[in-house]
Amino acid sequence: MKYEFDISVIIPSRNCKYIGRTVDDIFQNATTNLQIIVLLDDYWPDPPIKDYPNLTIIHKAQVTGMRNSVNIGANLAKGKYLLKTDDHCMFGKGFDEILAKDCEDNWLVNPSR
Repeated sequence: MKYEFDISVIIPSRNCKYIGRTVDDIFQNATTNLQIIVLLDDYWPDPPIKDYPNLTIIHKAQVTGMRNSVNIGANLAKGKYLLKTDDHCMFGKGFDEILAKDCEDNWLVNPSR
């Protein structure tokens, strides 16, 4: 199967003032071709999230919760691997290559600091 991206990053968010910084940090530290899917649960972030070519922002008009957001993000994902992260995280340089290099099909990996 051919994938459009190496990794799809799913970020459910509800009232987080750091979501824009998290998105910036992912794009600045990624070394593979990835997409980010942000799902905003009934809010618009202030300051707004910067625009990136591989960024999709879904605004949900009602609060439906994290599980619903992750499921929507997974359905939109076009990457070989899925990464779900919180909306207030920082990432090290090359985090995407580090996580993907040892993954096998059907593995669930829980990274830690």
